Amino acid sequence: PKGWHLEHRYALTGKFTGRETEQKTLTTWLEEKGEPLFILRALGGFGKSALTWHWLLNKVDRAKWTKAIWWSFYEGDASFNNFLEDTLKYLLGEDVELPSSPRLQVEMLLKVLENDDILIVMDGFERALRAYSSMSAAYQEDDKGKEYEDRDLDCVSSAADEFLRKLASSKGIIQAKVLMTTRLRPRVVEGRNGLLNGCLEKELLALHNDDAIAFFKNQGIQCTRAEIEA
Repeated sequence: PKGWHLEHRYALTGKFTGRETEQKTLTTWLEEKGEPLFILRALGGFGKSALTWHWLLNKVDRAKWTKAIWWSFYEGDASFNNFLEDTLKYLLGEDVELPSSPRLQVEMLLKVLENDDILIVMDGFERALRAYSSMSAAYQEDDKGKEYEDRDLDCVSSAADEFLRKLASSKGIIQAKVLMTTRLRPRVVEGRNGLLNGCLEKELLALHNDDAIAFFKNQGIQCTRAEIEA
């Protein structure tokens, strides 16, 4: 879409199927004034990126959200500091003079996000967390029952921690919307009694049976409903 900044495009095939309930949840969050941060959390392989990419291109009102950013932390150069610099230059212009300190860049970005026509998608944010920050993270298996230490859920960049903490505490101030997909929830968005009041979270679960059956049929697989369910 004209004017949107999709830095790392997602290679989605034309066979995307289902997830209507989850898409409606995202659209409701986007259209309602309220929490600026939405976390879509799931184990690897559940389709977080595919769902978010399909929703962004097919469900988001481009007339209202005139500025949109897709940034994937799965890319080799996609550190949080690079995200900061790239996003600010997109929003403020290539010629803008940025402060050298990432913390000052965070303050600048948060100020810009007080506008209500900006949507940012941060895909694969677990790569910005210590638990998945190693070079072998792409091959790291999920363990649903694993107990992570607090430091594992901290961001590698202290500027990222500060950005998320202030973003998730700015309900009513930040009018822009930030959607994060991640395997793990960053610890910084948690308060004493749960999530900070500027943050929502949804766990993405397995496909519903009807969605799975429709997907099989879209792929041209010939079999009965009972065989698919089995």
